[in-house]
Amino acid sequence: MKIEKKSLFLTPLYNCELLVPDLQGDIEFVLVNLEPQRVTEDIIPHTKGGEECNYVLNGEIVVTLNDKEFILSQGDCIRFNPEIPHKIENRSNKKASYISAITPVSF
Repeated sequence: MKIEKKSLFLTPLYNCELLVPDLQGDIEFVLVNLEPQRVTEDIIPHTKGGEECNYVLNGEIVVTLNDKEFILSQGDCIRFNPEIPHKIENRSNKKASYISAITPVSF
């Protein structure tokens, strides 16, 4: 999938905004907004090698790595190998937002 500078991708109850001007570098930054009771994707790895780091701007998210859950609130951060099967959920009744930094780029 090709992404234009500052593209906004929308699906019901979920959206991502690319925060870097393009995907020509080694890292991508994405603003992710999760509406209440929303899961980003099924538990699947999405890139080979590298790292993923998620920083919660507001709300609460649950990051599941294989079968282990991590509950993150505003100001919390997690770093993991994106090859590990994972998913990110907003189980609350309020919107949650986080910044995801991923290397290498995966969009």
